[in-house]
Amino acid sequence: MTNGAATSGIGPGPARAAAPTEKGARQVEAILDATVQSIASRGYAATSLARIAEEAGTTKRMVLYYFESREHLFSELVLRIVGQMVAQSRADFDAAADPAEGVRVSLRHAWERVTGDPVLVRAYFAVLGEAGADPVLRELLDHVRAANLEVVALHIERAKERGIEPPLAPEILSLLMFAGFRGLLLEFYDRGQTPELEQAVALFEQTVGAAFAPR
Repeated sequence: MTNGAATSGIGPGPARAAAPTEKGARQVEAILDATVQSIASRGYAATSLARIAEEAGTTKRMVLYYFESREHLFSELVLRIVGQMVAQSRADFDAAADPAEGVRVSLRHAWERVTGDPVLVRAYFAVLGEAGADPVLRELLDHVRAANLEVVALHIERAKERGIEPPLAPEILSLLMFAGFRGLLLEFYDRGQTPELEQAVALFEQTVGAAFAPR
């Protein structure tokens, strides 16, 4: 569900060298895709720049041309994914006829996007499993959490502007939505898409949407 988390110390950190050509842009995308693939299959600790370069069909030197370190590369990857999802969530909410529909559509699109990329899901939980021993990973995951909580808080504020007062405090409702989504994602990671999970996701969307409905 990621940018603009004021509580995170992570900055936008642009790549060391901008991609000046279409070929360069494709190279950056290949490197980012290879990073996700490597983390999903090997874990973060075992994902070296050399492995990323090999999977991307390039050299370690070229990876370092665009990203100054492994940590910088991974930060850029996380910021990009989170930023895209936050932007989509805001667009879904703003385009909806009412806040309840906006939240339901936002959750549905976020779910479809994330589960549509099982490699990304595996990479996320691989990082989650290693974060306790790595402060860099912990900071990145804190950013993901903060950005998601912030966008939900924004949805709540916009609902209030339309005269709708959710029944829970903003910080509680935000946490409930984030934790609920992540719990359902863990079930998907563990067992894949099942009829029971599909029903649970639909119920989750309806339940959260009801909190944004007029009373």
